[in-house]
Amino acid sequence: MPLPEQPYEKTPGRPQFSYPPGGLQAARGAAAAKRWPGGALWHACEATDALAALQSDAQRGLSADEARRRLREQGPNSLPAPPRRGPLLRFALQFHNPLIYVLLAAGWVTLLLRDYVDTAVILGVVLINAVIGFVQEGKAEQALAAVRAMLASRATVLRDGVYAECDASELVPGDLVLLESGARVPADLRLL
Repeated sequence: MPLPEQPYEKTPGRPQFSYPPGGLQAARGAAAAKRWPGGALWHACEATDALAALQSDAQRGLSADEARRRLREQGPNSLPAPPRRGPLLRFALQFHNPLIYVLLAAGWVTLLLRDYVDTAVILGVVLINAVIGFVQEGKAEQALAAVRAMLASRATVLRDGVYAECDASELVPGDLVLLESGARVPADLRLL
């Protein structure tokens, strides 16, 4: 459906429509970015055209060799893992807290007043707090990694004419994915 030249007027019961920043040309530019090399919008072309563009077969899917080749060339169907902070940075960030700043300032003041026992107690509290926070953050990261591994998405694909289950990160362009009721959609898909 082509975009209207003017946004819809306010009508009771109808949602308000507005263009993205940059106006109509930006909206058309965003739509143009989702085009196949032939120029058609990827979601608007016929199923046979989509299969032909991806060199896939509706009855047999991709061959296992072709799927491996595409996986090698294009990489896994997953977002890159966020960069992990090293242990030294993780420990240093335990001191990045307004309450810790106040305690360190109090420790500095007690040091200037030559009250060494209070200074040692305050710095000890700050250090113990940092160690406990460091250990808890490490355990939380490990727990999160375990949950991510448990929730790894799986997909049923048609390859070599046989439905097989594979990890969603192994999906490649041209795979025919079987969707069932309640299943999570494992990738950007073109429905056939």
